[in-house]
Amino acid sequence: MNKLYAEFVVAIVGYELILLQYVSAFVDGFATHEQMKRVHKITRGYSFMEHGGVWTDAVFITPWLIYLVGKYDFIYTSATSILVLTASFVVWTALAFLAYAPEGLIMPEAHAHNGYITAAGYFHIVYAGLSSWIMAMMYLGMMTNKLAGRYDIAITSSILSLLAFFGVVKFSKHWEMTKAVRIQIIAEIAVIWITTVLWLWNN
Repeated sequence: MNKLYAEFVVAIVGYELILLQYVSAFVDGFATHEQMKRVHKITRGYSFMEHGGVWTDAVFITPWLIYLVGKYDFIYTSATSILVLTASFVVWTALAFLAYAPEGLIMPEAHAHNGYITAAGYFHIVYAGLSSWIMAMMYLGMMTNKLAGRYDIAITSSILSLLAFFGVVKFSKHWEMTKAVRIQIIAEIAVIWITTVLWLWNN
């Protein structure tokens, strides 16, 4: 695939999926905290704009994906690539229904509330599935022109570490860092860097 074309596609698809999440949340009355209070008469919950993961996707993840597809010739259509993509969607869909939907019953937010995944949540599954696919292909060496550079691997792992933290952070005075959240963040970052060290050691 032409690299400039790949960069264009990733930029359009990435930011469009983020925009679609916002539009869906707006229609649902969960775009901002003020809208939540006005439409749903609730103050306990988190809006789309309060979600730290959304800002990480927009500011760090999408620009980095654009850089990666511009530098590496990923093998997008092989059987292995399609398997990785399928696995990525299965994991994110499972997380949505097994973790996010139940959590949305306790604390409603833009991507899940009242026990179900919202339209914004489904758009997020698509975004997360596609972005995880590209990053997984880089770690697995699924490109034709070169293996991933050590700095690119380290930067990718650093960005994923940011996502591990900000993905659970809510920019709201009602949110607090609980012990369970701290354990989750530490565990995710540990897995990321154990994987990274092993990759760097063997390449």
